Amino acid sequence: MATRRLTDTFLFMRNNAMQDRQIPGPKNDRSEDKVKLLGEMTDIELGPSTASESLQEWQGLVNSINYEFTVIRQKMKDLISLHDRHLVTANLDDNLDEDQEIEAQTKELTQLFTLCHRQLGQLTSLKRRIQSSGGQQNEKLATNVISSIARTLQELSTTFRKAQSQYLNR
Repeated sequence: MATRRLTDTFLFMRNNAMQDRQIPGPKNDRSEDKVKLLGEMTDIELGPSTASESLQEWQGLVNSINYEFTVIRQKMKDLISLHDRHLVTANLDDNLDEDQEIEAQTKELTQLFTLCHRQLGQLTSLKRRIQSSGGQQNEKLATNVISSIARTLQELSTTFRKAQSQYLNR
């Protein structure tokens, strides 16, 4: 039976909550430094909180994707070591438990990749919403962040496919 380890998720959420509480200064969303970073809002119908909410959503998505990347890296290490252990001990006796665990971890990694792809799409659509409130610097920054995340996701995906291919070819 496969179980999920939620320790990493708990630690991630706890650390984020502690960081939110430790940020000093006023909690006014329209403080002078934020106004300068966000630029002037030209669309009155968006309202004053829409831009800050979009930026918070953006930051949350980026943090979530980066966390998923660390989970993917760790799970890939575990899967590769499981592959190696399975191939070393592979003899005439088929170990169904190891096969099932490999299959479960592979499925879980595939789901994590799908989640990251979906979140990357959400970032792209969120970028379009933020562009209306920000200047050219925000647009360039958002494009660079999305490109970096997409590149990292592609590298992880390539590494995963190579590991799977090597395991299946042995």
